[in-house]
Amino acid sequence: MDTSEPKFFKAYDFIVDFPGAPLVEIEAYDYDDFFGDDIIGITRIDLEDRYFSQNWQAIDSKPIEYRDLYASSSTITQGVVKCWVEINQKDSKIANLDPINIAPQPVEDFEVRIVIWKGENIEARDWEGTSDVFFRCFFDPEEDQETDTHWRCSSGSPNFNYRLKMPIKSLKDQYMLTVQGWDKDIIASNDLIGECQLDLTPIIEDAVITHRQHFMNKVYWEEWMKQ
Repeated sequence: MDTSEPKFFKAYDFIVDFPGAPLVEIEAYDYDDFFGDDIIGITRIDLEDRYFSQNWQAIDSKPIEYRDLYASSSTITQGVVKCWVEINQKDSKIANLDPINIAPQPVEDFEVRIVIWKGENIEARDWEGTSDVFFRCFFDPEEDQETDTHWRCSSGSPNFNYRLKMPIKSLKDQYMLTVQGWDKDIIASNDLIGECQLDLTPIIEDAVITHRQHFMNKVYWEEWMKQ
């Protein structure tokens, strides 16, 4: 629901004859609760083109296909469907095996712990040459967390030693952490000093696969993330 990148993980079997197998049609629809569902686009797969192709038959592992979806009202692709097609003799051993389990892994809960030790060369935002500095971190702006505030910092090096514990869920395509430095104002709005983004996808995927703690230490940063 409400996504441009849906995932289905469905498998379908059809019994057909060669020659004479019809085209397989894949139709994508926009579901509607109250009115008729709207067709987004269609792609058609020619099974005979594959079955009678020596090159296709020679491949032990059939390739994953990325097929454009087209609507009759436009020549522009309406999206892409990622699929996999294989053709087996009905009485063959492989045809009678259970289908490969392509169900996604269950979503699991993890925790990212971020330690903000200190800042360096933080720009002063107040007229007297100080800043009331705090840091804000988030994967999702609506689920942000903040450090405490280093009041009246005049050295540009605020200290925190503050730990943020951020719950996340597995199986997302990307984990981009945003870290922002702010100057807190009591009366007016807080001023954004600056921000950076860290792609934590590799280290989080490592933790999901191994179910072990992983640390973004200096070695990990230099060898994997700084690039």
